Formats: sequence, C-alpha cells, structure tokens
Amino acid sequence: MISATVSAVALVGICHPLPSAPPLSSPAYLLSGTSPTFLSSPLSGTSLSSHSSLSSLFAIEASARKVGVRLKPSKRTLATAADSARRAQHLQQILADSVVQRLRLSGYDKTATADMESLFVTNHSTHHITLLKLQLNYFDMKDRQLHQRDVTLRVDLPAGQTRRVDFRTWDRQHAFHYHLSPPSRRATSPYKVTVKILHAE
Repeated sequence: MISATVSAVALVGICHPLPSAPPLSSPAYLLSGTSPTFLSSPLSGTSLSSHSSLSSLFAIEASARKVGVRLKPSKRTLATAADSARRAQHLQQILADSVVQRLRLSGYDKTATADMESLFVTNHSTHHITLLKLQLNYFDMKDRQLHQRDVTLRVDLPAGQTRRVDFRTWDRQHAFHYHLSPPSRRATSPYKVTVKILHAE
C-alpha cells in the first residue's frame, strides 16, 4: 500500500514528505486530494484526520441509494410491458382461431358396445397440431339434448394430413349407439352428435 501512495504522489508532482506508514492495526487508508490521509484504527479512539474523507464516504453512500431508486421500473414501464403482453396474447388467439378454421372433422363413429369414440381430423393449415380441444353435444333422434362435454386430446397432426383420434365414450352403460354406426344385436337407442373445435395448437 505504501508503494501505491508514493506513485499517486509522484504523478501529481508534489514533493510533500510522506507520512509514516499506518500501524498494522489500521484497516486502510484513503487518498484525498494529492496527499494520503490515513484512517486511524477503530481501537485507538482517535477520529478521522480529515473531515473531507468523511464527507466523501457519505456522498458515496447517498449516490448508491440514488442509483438503487433509478433501477426500479416506473409505472409507465410496467404499463407498457402489460400492454405488450396483452397484444401478444391477442395475436396468439387470432392465430389459434385461424388454425381452427382450417381443420375439418369427419367420420365420427361409436357402436353400442364400444368403449371409445373416434373421428378423423384433417389439417388444412400450415401448422403442426399437437393439441385439440373439442366440444361434443349429444342428442336423441328428436333433437333433445342428452349430454354435453369438452374433451382435450394430445395429437400428432402434421400440416396437410389426416389422423384418426380416439377418446373415451360418454356412454359408460352402453345404452346408446351413434345412428350412422353399424347396429348391434343389443337393443340400444340411437343418438346424433355435433362436434366443435374449441382450440388447437
């Protein structure tokens, strides 16, 4: 530390005699102006030899507090970020809606004894579809609603291709059959169904 003091004094071209080195109990020293000012050991009971050093310490602490305040985001910044998030969500929803409009459903089937329902999905969009959310409405032959439910399916549906998807039937008692499916030997009631794509991604 003594050599650093000599270099600092020599650079400014001042030939003041150097003070004696601080005792080993002194924690540090501070360069103030052109001559070094030593800080006394906390155990010695003496005060700082220069009031300017103490002022410098307070100024550094105050500057640090000011910098911390400036780093906090303003209300305008938060509002802008929230608006950007809403816009991105809106654009994503528009894209999802356009993809849904490019999907076609066909070939629904469910026999009386089947545990699964199935249908075909054709992807006319340019996107690879990995998830479908369907809404199914079931009616008897007099158009009275029997049941309604939403089904979410994990799929692997590349652009321009068709896949069959299967999902658990709503008819756990096997009391119904789809009216266009092959009839069974059991006496079951026919039903009609409408399927709507709620979401695709």
